Amino acid sequence: MNRIFFDPISFAIRFVNEMRKRKELITNVPSTRRATAIAKLLFSRFMRKRELIPEDYILVAVVTTPYEDQKIARKIAMEILFGEKTEREGIAPLLTQTIKPKVILDELEDYDITTITELKKIALELLIRTQEINKVSPLDTLKFEYNVKMKAILGEHPYDYIAELFEWKLHVIREKGITSMDQLKHFIKDFITKNLGCLKPGQVRAICKLGREFRSILKYSPVTWEKLAAIGSHDKIIAKLKEIIERDLGLATSSIRFLHEAELISDEEFDRFIDKVFSKVKTIQDLYEVYLGAGYFREVENVERIIDESILRLGPKKTFKIASAIDLKFGLNLKDIVFQHVIKRGGVKLEDLVDICVYNREWRELVEKCLSDIFGRDYDYRSLLREYRRVCALAEKCNIPHASFFIKKELSNVRLEILRKSPPSNFLNLLKEFLGELEKPPLEEVLKIGKTKGIPEEQIIMMYGEKIEILMKMYEMGIGTFDDLLSLLQEVKPRQDLIERLLREAMRHKSEQHLAALGHYNLTQIINAARKLESEFPDIIDRIFGSLTAGPGENLLLTWIRHGHSIDPKYREKLKQLAKQILIDLARSYAAKYFGSAGRGVSPSFRTRLYLYDSDADMISINETIDNIILLGKNPLKFPVDYSDIIVHERERGRIVFVCNLDISGSMADLKLCWCAIAVAMLAIKLQREEFACCFFESNTHILKDIDDETELDDIVDELLELKARGGTRLSRALEWSLYQLDKIDAEQKVLLIASDFCIWRKDWDLVEKYLKDICVRHNPNVILLAPFHSYDRVGVQKILNIVNGQFIEVHDIKSLPNVLSQIIRRFT
Repeated sequence: MNRIFFDPISFAIRFVNEMRKRKELITNVPSTRRATAIAKLLFSRFMRKRELIPEDYILVAVVTTPYEDQKIARKIAMEILFGEKTEREGIAPLLTQTIKPKVILDELEDYDITTITELKKIALELLIRTQEINKVSPLDTLKFEYNVKMKAILGEHPYDYIAELFEWKLHVIREKGITSMDQLKHFIKDFITKNLGCLKPGQVRAICKLGREFRSILKYSPVTWEKLAAIGSHDKIIAKLKEIIERDLGLATSSIRFLHEAELISDEEFDRFIDKVFSKVKTIQDLYEVYLGAGYFREVENVERIIDESILRLGPKKTFKIASAIDLKFGLNLKDIVFQHVIKRGGVKLEDLVDICVYNREWRELVEKCLSDIFGRDYDYRSLLREYRRVCALAEKCNIPHASFFIKKELSNVRLEILRKSPPSNFLNLLKEFLGELEKPPLEEVLKIGKTKGIPEEQIIMMYGEKIEILMKMYEMGIGTFDDLLSLLQEVKPRQDLIERLLREAMRHKSEQHLAALGHYNLTQIINAARKLESEFPDIIDRIFGSLTAGPGENLLLTWIRHGHSIDPKYREKLKQLAKQILIDLARSYAAKYFGSAGRGVSPSFRTRLYLYDSDADMISINETIDNIILLGKNPLKFPVDYSDIIVHERERGRIVFVCNLDISGSMADLKLCWCAIAVAMLAIKLQREEFACCFFESNTHILKDIDDETELDDIVDELLELKARGGTRLSRALEWSLYQLDKIDAEQKVLLIASDFCIWRKDWDLVEKYLKDICVRHNPNVILLAPFHSYDRVGVQKILNIVNGQFIEVHDIKSLPNVLSQIIRRFT
């Protein structure tokens, strides 16, 4: 039977040649490699469909041609396939025509040897596959596949097990050209042989049901459980399993599980064998292998004994490593139990703590004790240095980076002691080594030690990096941007004498940016330095405060938060007024940016009605009243105005109210507190007084504004500037206040917003849960939790969400807090 309409190789070559002949009509001239691509695509379609019809050739020709030339490509393909018949008779009558396949390699003058070789390979493969397919009629294979499938569905033996072996993917019968039961049996044997070692339990069950002829093949399997299935006799399988249990618990568990899933042992036998395996567990290594083999976790009663035995036999390090692997796979906490058992045995050394690193409070305390014992002795210089390097090498072995850093951090005083005891000739080399650590020795201390050894200060400062030199040069030359200068100051952390030098250079150049960078770096230090220079520069204090408005406004707020409470009272009010104006300006700009304007209110009402005796005179609308009198045609000079002429705004139930609880505990310091203040000021500007209540909480609750207060913006900003990050996170009092606020209002929607890191005091949880439940029962508000992305307690967040069924939002960048709050407001309005 002919299955190919036109030889694919000849078509590909002729199509490319015809396209290349018509260079003037096409945009993209095809290379000879296009013929290889077309031939491969046609060959792949032939292998998938078992035939090629004209539509296949036309489709491949078009899709391999750029869009601009596809019309010409279609026309050329049809001319090659049908010649002149294309115009006279059309394509429809020819779609089912087939001719004998021919492999012709001609017209190859422009083709390189690589392309010709590839085309020859495709032609040869096409010829072989065509001959194979033509041996068997597709109709015969389809009929045989259908018969096998129908008999399998009806449950007829052995067809049902054949279908189970192939997982009901019986299309392989058609693909392999199988038309008889003998061919199918041969293929099944070949399939089993090729898949030995990776057969599924259901497939092994089917093989066993198909009879000894097929089951016997399993004895050549590389895995034990398939070999056991080949035994056939149930009693022999049970006896063999008992032998394996005595020899290898992990292998026994895997085999028991597989044979049970293959229905070769009963549920009762499975339970009995599993119980026996777990009773044989003696070490944590056995437990790990049994867990892996069983594929599930099961409580072990004698786990304490198993861990003790494991520590004796395997040692603490290997026991801890296996326990960590079990914890990782099954979500347990065995490594902490191992840690406790090792500690109870006593005599724990630093080497042991490195091997069983859990990095909890107890582990850190033990590390501190071990380090104290090691370095508490009176070493000479060489012994101290050798012991230090030994401990550093141990720290590198910790599998937890934080633990390694902790040990090295605890050695900071040891590094200074080594420098003190070192001879002057080794001082700089040692300092270079220590500067490679994550935590560098304090510069001031090193300078003091260096001074006693006659080491020049400039040489030590240069070793701490070139940035300090760059900073000094930028101030001497009066160059650099505000951001670059501030970044360098924060990295260098200059001493007081260097700050005085930098301040003198900034005043000499009269550079606002250089003064602003110093002021925002540490205003307290700068003012102290400025007092010493007042005789040289009388206006230095005024110049410093004037420069603080340079750079982003957020920097001035940060300066206030960091230094406003510690600065000399003489200058505090001046700094506060600058910060207050900046905070209001920032809040207004963010309100305009995210809401389109800084006008108040998110739910205005324009409904009016006639004045009634119980109406509030403050609600009278002058414009509406005048329009009403004019429409009535009443002359007020002749006819007095009465109540029916007056129009008032109708009081409406508020659409939405926001009650905000913001965390200012010690963990919410500096930048977080700054952006919280900006966000709250933006809310105070944008929302109506009756739409907004806010409090801050730490160990105590600070009420910024009650829902029924008419607090002015200036007063709110003053309160915001007086906030300090302090205390712990005690949310319950803030929730008690929130419940009281929600009780006072009647609104269509109520939103309770809590912004915190949710590191809540443990003893506060009972009250937090009580108030949250009361709020949900009495008001059912929309609860939204906000937390900084990198630093919040996920357990605390989940506990709250389990109670309120609210929404949690991670703030990836604290600077985006105003935008996040504006999106929340717009969502509910």
